[in-house]
Amino acid sequence: MVEHFAWAEKFQNGGTNFDNAFDEAIKRMKDMPDGTDLVFITDGECMLGIDYQRKWRNYKNETNARLLYVDVSGHDNSSLRSISDVYMLVTFDKDGNMDMVAENIADSLATSIERARLSKLDDNS
Repeated sequence: MVEHFAWAEKFQNGGTNFDNAFDEAIKRMKDMPDGTDLVFITDGECMLGIDYQRKWRNYKNETNARLLYVDVSGHDNSSLRSISDVYMLVTFDKDGNMDMVAENIADSLATSIERARLSKLDDNS
């Protein structure tokens, strides 16, 4: 997870195209086992098109994939939140340092993933 944050920092203010990102993620995930999760880490300064929201929901229903949205800005992207199984907001202190370090995010995501799976099992019972 730490490596992902370091990589992402290289692209600050570089623009975002969620549609292309989701298209590429779905292509790559098709070669992975069903139930594979997608962790989407973003500042949320872009909207996901309706066609891609529908495409993700269809893919999710076919494969039991889940979307974990890590928001590093607090922009509250409604298009992304509407299709996310887990939402996590990363906050920053007054000096711009993350209040939640990457290792804690990984632990929190793992806990959230397990809760979501158990909740889904309960719903299906």
